[in-house]
Amino acid sequence: GADGIVIRSIGNALVLAGPRPRGTLYAGYTFLEDHVGCRWWTPTESTIPRKPTLSVPPLAITYAPKLKSREAFYRDAFEGKFSARQKLNGHHARTDEALGGSIRFQGFVHTFFPFLPPEKYFHDHPEWYSLIGGKRVHEHAQLCLTNDEMRAEMTRVVLQRLADDPGAKLISISQNDWRNPCQCENCKAVVAEEGSEAGPLLRFVNAVAAEVEKQFPDVWVETLAYQYTRQAPRKVRPRANVVVRLCSIECSFVQPLGEGEQNEPFRSDIEAWSKVARRRFVWNYVTNFSNYLVPHPNLRVLAPNLRFFVDHHVVGLFELGDSQSSVGDFVRLRAWLLAHLMWNPE
Repeated sequence: GADGIVIRSIGNALVLAGPRPRGTLYAGYTFLEDHVGCRWWTPTESTIPRKPTLSVPPLAITYAPKLKSREAFYRDAFEGKFSARQKLNGHHARTDEALGGSIRFQGFVHTFFPFLPPEKYFHDHPEWYSLIGGKRVHEHAQLCLTNDEMRAEMTRVVLQRLADDPGAKLISISQNDWRNPCQCENCKAVVAEEGSEAGPLLRFVNAVAAEVEKQFPDVWVETLAYQYTRQAPRKVRPRANVVVRLCSIECSFVQPLGEGEQNEPFRSDIEAWSKVARRRFVWNYVTNFSNYLVPHPNLRVLAPNLRFFVDHHVVGLFELGDSQSSVGDFVRLRAWLLAHLMWNPE
C-alpha cells in the first residue's frame, strides 16, 4: 500500500523504507517513536530523548495500515508536521509534498448543490431538483436522481473539476446535509425496487463514476450512506471505483457500536453494506455537537469502535472531532489517541 513501511537491520545498516509518497517518511517516524522513544503530543509539545549512544536491536518489521485514509478532525491534527508524525493522511491535513501530501478530495461531501447550484440552474431546469408535495423545490431539497439531463450536466461538472484539480484522489458526489429526496414517480419507483433511498443515489453515482473512470482511472468516486440513504439497496452494487461512506450520526456513543440495542440498526446497515460495497469509508462522530465544551463520555468506546470498523473491512475513517473548538474534553489527547489507533487498531 501507499503508506506501508519496512524497518530492518541488516548487519550494521538500518533500512527505513516504504513506497511513495509517504512510506519512507512513516518508516522514519515509526522508528523514532517506537524504538527511540520520541513522542509528539501536539504541534508544540514533544518528548525527545537525549541519548549519547543509540543501540538498535535486530529489527525486521513490515507493516501496512488497514485504513488507507485516516483523518482526525481536530485543529491540532491539521498542522502539517504534526499530522505527518501522527501518520494522518486525510483531506484536511496540511501536509505539503515534502511531507508526503494527503489523500485529497475534490468536493468534500454534501456536494449536490455546490456542483449544481440552484441559483445557476433552477430557473431553467426545475425538473433537475426534488419534487416535494407535487412541486419542484430547491430549498432544503436534493436532486432528481433519475433525470438524465441533470446527470449529464453533473458528469460534465465532475469531469471539469477533476481536470482542474489533478492532485485529487477522490471526488464526492453526495446528498446535501438535509433530507427531502425527490418524490417523483421515477425516483419512487427505484426506491420501491431497491427498498432504500440509496437505490436511486447509487444508480446515479455509478453512472457518473463510469464516465470518471474513462478519463481518471485512478480516482475514486465517493458517496454517502447517511440518514435517509444509510440502508443498503437490494439490487444495485457500487462500481469498482465507487466508495460508500457510512455515517454513524444516529448512534449511541456511550456504548460500543458492536453491541447494545441502540446501535443494532447501524450494525445491520454496516453488515449489509459489507456484502454490497467493495470499498467502504466511515464518517464517525467523536464529539458533542450540542456543546463542545462539556465532557463527552465516549473515551472507552473509541478503540472498540475503531476495531469494529476495521473488522468490517472499512478502508477509510473520518473521526469528526472538535475542529470548531480549540478547547474541550481532552481534545489533544483524543487527537493523539485516535491517530495512533487508526495507524494500528491494536
